Amino acid sequence: MSRYLVPTAVRNYLKRLLGIQFLLEQNEQLARRVTQLENKFYGSLDELQRDSKARWKNSRPDEILTWGRQIPGTAFVENARGHDLFGPEKSILEIGPGYGRLLIAMQQENVPFKDYLGVDLSANQVAYLSDKFANDRIHFLLGDAESFTPDQQFDSALSSLTFKHLFPSFKPAIDNISKYLKPGGRLCIDFIEGNRRLFEADGVTFVRHYTRAEITGILESAGFDEVLFDQVTHTEGFTRLLALARKPAGSAD
Repeated sequence: MSRYLVPTAVRNYLKRLLGIQFLLEQNEQLARRVTQLENKFYGSLDELQRDSKARWKNSRPDEILTWGRQIPGTAFVENARGHDLFGPEKSILEIGPGYGRLLIAMQQENVPFKDYLGVDLSANQVAYLSDKFANDRIHFLLGDAESFTPDQQFDSALSSLTFKHLFPSFKPAIDNISKYLKPGGRLCIDFIEGNRRLFEADGVTFVRHYTRAEITGILESAGFDEVLFDQVTHTEGFTRLLALARKPAGSAD
């Protein structure tokens, strides 16, 4: 159809629809709608974060944490050991110890350390671990990786099969952990490599995959350098990306 056959009334309406005056008239209404959507969006994020944390606060120290079977921590510990995270003079921090798989491996492999603190969201797990590993050098703290406040600093920080579940990102947790690592302190964390984020069928178990560039950016923003990558195979079919980093020797928070 030729443009000359478009009715005059339609042409005038389109001009008004696209005109500045129309946008000005609608500005207040649009602003209200945007605010409503923003409130709904951020409200949903807060709810999702609460739900994702509640999932782990209510967890118990059993194989449900690791694909329905007990998974040894030996491969992770050996890899961390090869990157100088352990030693008789070193204080160790672990985030999300679960049923103690890394600590069991450390003991079985006679890995030296000065003292150890495990931080977990689950009161069930903290009680279980405190009883299982009764030792003057080993302690557990009920706390959130994003906000816990230990009364000491650490030489090394470990976390296995945990950071993938932090919603919406592990950045708040690593920012907090960084404050309690000594200058020159080392970090060893595993991730699923990729570029996905999703909630599992239960609607509360969050899983995020990270690219190496994303991990590097978050770690560097938290004050780490010498970011390196390796791989760790927890058990057949479950190989994960291992990220290692260091606090600069001259850094101090």
